[in-house]
Amino acid sequence: MNFNIKDKKELLFITIISTILVIYYINFNANLGIYCSDVYVYLLNALYYSGTNIHSTRSIYLSPVVCYLTSLLFDLGYVDKVAIFIVTGILAIIGNIGLYLLLRLKFNNLLSLTGTIIYSTLALNLTWLANGSLDIPAASITIWIAYFAIIAIKDNPKYYTAAFPLLVIGFFTRYTVALVVPALALYYLYEKGIKITKNDLKYIAIGLFFAIIICSVILWTTYSMGEGNLVFDKLIEGGVEGNLGSSNDNAYNPDFGYYLVNMGNFISSSNTTFMGKTPYLDNPTILAGFVFLIL
Repeated sequence: MNFNIKDKKELLFITIISTILVIYYINFNANLGIYCSDVYVYLLNALYYSGTNIHSTRSIYLSPVVCYLTSLLFDLGYVDKVAIFIVTGILAIIGNIGLYLLLRLKFNNLLSLTGTIIYSTLALNLTWLANGSLDIPAASITIWIAYFAIIAIKDNPKYYTAAFPLLVIGFFTRYTVALVVPALALYYLYEKGIKITKNDLKYIAIGLFFAIIICSVILWTTYSMGEGNLVFDKLIEGGVEGNLGSSNDNAYNPDFGYYLVNMGNFISSSNTTFMGKTPYLDNPTILAGFVFLIL
């Protein structure tokens, strides 16, 4: 892809820091145990992809990418909940590297490094780091989609060949990744208007071709293994209609000011408590105030 990467020291630093964090939190989560109930389903699906538990197909339609990657570790003989911690942890590291490159398109190396370190050590980020959930892997892939798309739109259209396939992989990592499409479409209109050059069209077509192949393989595999139980469209439809919110859900919260009030906790909190299976961050630290001051 000819990235022409110059900031090798910064990228090495980010990789080392991210790896230390991931190793620490894999160990932490292994001792704590699984607290996000969805992870049990992902592990069940991973067993199915590895050829075990072949009669469990009811939830095989759920975000197959992380499940499949976990099954590869199962195939190597490492059958443990830590396998999915490792997979989601590695995706977090990849996301941190991608964020530096994304920020570097607009800022110098010091600001880009600072932004990446802040993101990777956010209290909200660390709460879900390497715990088998899909939030951080989805964010990581979204970062890379945005990176490739911006380069393709502004500098070199050949990067569409990476952006479109990655968009499909991101979608099947967590379906909400599709929400990046309207934002990138608006960015394209902002930069280039409604016209599409022949060169753009060529690489968009190539990217879409590979994306369709990947999508077809995933859909066919999931459909055949799930005995036709492919219902992610119903999940999306239910979300749009607002049918998924329920007082029976541990994460259900009707308070519209929740994110605003807790923004300091999301940046840096001094305490994490669990209510049911949902972690809550309490008491923002002075670091949170410092970040607000910078902003």
